[in-house]
Amino acid sequence: MKNKQPPGDGPYNSVYATRAPITRESDGQLEAPSNIIQSVSAAKAVYTTYRSEHLKRIDLYAQIEGIFAGNPPYDPVELYQNGLQHIANFNPLDGRSLYEKSALAYWNLLNETERLAVFELQGQDPALIEVADTISRHFNDVVRDWDSFTTQVNQLSAQVVKFGLSPIIWPDERDWRWRTIETAKFFVQDQALSDIDELTCVAVESIFTAQYLFKVYNEFKDAKDESPWDIDALADYLMYRANSTIQNGPMVTDVMDLQKRLQNGDLSYVSVFSDGVRLVSFLQKEYDGKITHYIFDRDYDNGSFLYFADRQYDSMDDSLIIFTASPGEFTLHSNRGLGHKVFSTIQAMMQIDCSIVDMTRMSSTPLIKSPATGPSDVSPIKFIPGVPTNIGMSEFIQNDLGHNITQLVGASQYLRAKIQSNTAASGDDPSMPDSSIGSISPTQARFQSYKEFNVLKN
Repeated sequence: MKNKQPPGDGPYNSVYATRAPITRESDGQLEAPSNIIQSVSAAKAVYTTYRSEHLKRIDLYAQIEGIFAGNPPYDPVELYQNGLQHIANFNPLDGRSLYEKSALAYWNLLNETERLAVFELQGQDPALIEVADTISRHFNDVVRDWDSFTTQVNQLSAQVVKFGLSPIIWPDERDWRWRTIETAKFFVQDQALSDIDELTCVAVESIFTAQYLFKVYNEFKDAKDESPWDIDALADYLMYRANSTIQNGPMVTDVMDLQKRLQNGDLSYVSVFSDGVRLVSFLQKEYDGKITHYIFDRDYDNGSFLYFADRQYDSMDDSLIIFTASPGEFTLHSNRGLGHKVFSTIQAMMQIDCSIVDMTRMSSTPLIKSPATGPSDVSPIKFIPGVPTNIGMSEFIQNDLGHNITQLVGASQYLRAKIQSNTAASGDDPSMPDSSIGSISPTQARFQSYKEFNVLKN
């Protein structure tokens, strides 16, 4: 049985204290507190600090997401305000194609292979081969029977490709099934080391449905001491959130939320009438190395944690794993995905491509030289395609507005070649074999990949 709330050791247990201190006993020995985090206010203070440190990274994640989703290179509002709404402003989705090419390699890895893993048993008995085959088959069946497996893995691989970082968490230490966490909703301190054993505090925002929380309440309302959920606090919370018109709080809490709502087209006010509520899962490593798990609402606070599992996990890597793309970065936030690598180049390519369209359009526009008379004597000339137009005393002049288009096309092709070279060298292009000494040829790699798993390098 797990405690429902921190015990509150000593007089320092104040809602204003962030961390319970280490004390010295009368015999001179040091005594560590049972729980470092003693109150909801303390947990919120840490969470808020971590989140504020993360906002600039969230802004970059949102810009990368926008490039892949189809955001144009220029702000349409600024173009309109400056009278430039006529210029080309489009995203040809070159970044999207690069992202999908890399991400689909992971998809193929799961969906184009018969079994997820092959087991081998050591020994001389021929029957071991059949036993190993049976284990492999049943392991594959058990994993694939989990309805969320494909979705969770695809979300994991997509974030690794985009941002170079994707965390997963186990809500229940007794259940092998995990949940993929949005990188923009995963908060650790600045300069947090990539070594999970060195992480001491992690905060994660996730969505729970009111129906799930009410199911927990119904299951344990008559056996409150058997659940890590504080049933009384949960009952108060359900009365507050589930009965509220806007259950999930503000529609947009950061620019990543805004970007996703824009690309999904769900910015209408109706979207707030949902059954989802956003809670914060807070993992704290205690002085004995065990991990305590708290859950609370980022806005609502009645003084009690909704969930408190004292020392739920034996170590931090029992509670979460962080997948990274960069080879050997010391800190988590120094990992870079495909989105970071191509962001600036894709922006430049979009601007050049828009200029090519503008120049093409301008080069086909007739230019007319009017007589040197007063403006009141000049009549507008309207051109209708396919219909002869009388231009009177005016005369056509040579249109040289498109003479630089060749240079623009060359620059665009150069940047495309640059991206392809960089993605191939860094391993982000799964169609390229490993460049290590002794690698097979590209033809052999493709033949072997389609023969075995229909996947490429990744």
